[in-house]
Amino acid sequence: MKYFLLSLSIIVLTVACSSNQKKVEQEKEPVISSEKETKKKIDSINEPPLEIESDCVFDTSTYKFTSEILLKFDRKIHFSWDKNNQQAIVKFPKGDSLLVHIGGCYHFGYSAEYRTNEEAFSNPDYLMAKTKWLAKNFLDNGFDTNYLRFISSKQYVLQKDESDWKVYSVKIDSLIAENEIYDGFDFKRVGKRTHISISGYIN
Repeated sequence: MKYFLLSLSIIVLTVACSSNQKKVEQEKEPVISSEKETKKKIDSINEPPLEIESDCVFDTSTYKFTSEILLKFDRKIHFSWDKNNQQAIVKFPKGDSLLVHIGGCYHFGYSAEYRTNEEAFSNPDYLMAKTKWLAKNFLDNGFDTNYLRFISSKQYVLQKDESDWKVYSVKIDSLIAENEIYDGFDFKRVGKRTHISISGYIN
């Protein structure tokens, strides 16, 4: 009788242990598969969404285009990159600075801004000369040559004439393609600085 009870106890324990082990294995399986799923989700966050890329009309390598035009101007130029505004910032020895942005997704834009001393705002010859310098060296794809032509032939109109801000639009002609938008240029006094800006973009 003792042997019978001992054998029965061993059988019951063996069956119980076996079912517990299966239960543990079954519980482990979903954990492993959910870890794999989580890893896949995390990896997919780091990958650029295909929909956004396919929707973009233009190449969005803003840093590439901007740095290329700066290095074309001066192979030894030093600049920092502003990620928030997608623009390069160049600091010059006497305190002047240059901001350049080229690129885009839905519009391929060109913009350049030169910041200098406050006195420059009262010197129209200097302002126009620096605007031509910006167009010639930091715009491209026709915006450089066309802006030079507009300014040299005085194909521009003063749209806003305030004590601290002057905005000019350009008179485009038949040589300009329909998808080329010329935003014009402006001169703005900001504190003790003068900002000279020029821009345009392709639709």
